Amino acid sequence: MAQAGFTDGLVDGNYGVIRAHGTLTESACRLDMRSADQSVSLGNIATGKLQNPGDTGNLVPVALYLHDCLRTSSANRDVKGNLTWSASQPAASFTFTGIEDIANPQLIKTHGVEGIGLRIKDALRNNVTLGQRGKPLLITPASHVVIYYIAPERTHNNLRAGSYFATVNFRLNYD
Repeated sequence: MAQAGFTDGLVDGNYGVIRAHGTLTESACRLDMRSADQSVSLGNIATGKLQNPGDTGNLVPVALYLHDCLRTSSANRDVKGNLTWSASQPAASFTFTGIEDIANPQLIKTHGVEGIGLRIKDALRNNVTLGQRGKPLLITPASHVVIYYIAPERTHNNLRAGSYFATVNFRLNYD
């Protein structure tokens, strides 16, 4: 250790010693700020494309960026009991929440129009269950992008056209 011209521990009228210590630890993934607050345009969709309940508009991708993920093993089960396992990759899942559409509680409520809600799908285009942890995803240490999709979906309520908005909340879960 380099000395600054005096012996360690020797204290004299003009000199002192500061001993610093700490611990460097690995941390869980962090959500990139580009992902934490996003605005996503779902574009224009004609009411003629949404004639029947369940009809959907185009799926629009939403990218969630993760950084500084630990390199660790994982063995996690989803709500159905399916195992996601890796000897060297951590696992994480997302939970999506928001105001549920009254006509279809599997959809996020839209404000400004009637007869549609927002459907969230995972990267494999499987429906996401609101309020429930999704399937654990294996994360690449350092940086990783997780893709989800959002689309307007027709409910059984009468259509009323106009501009709309909705808020979808999400939580990153470390499994």
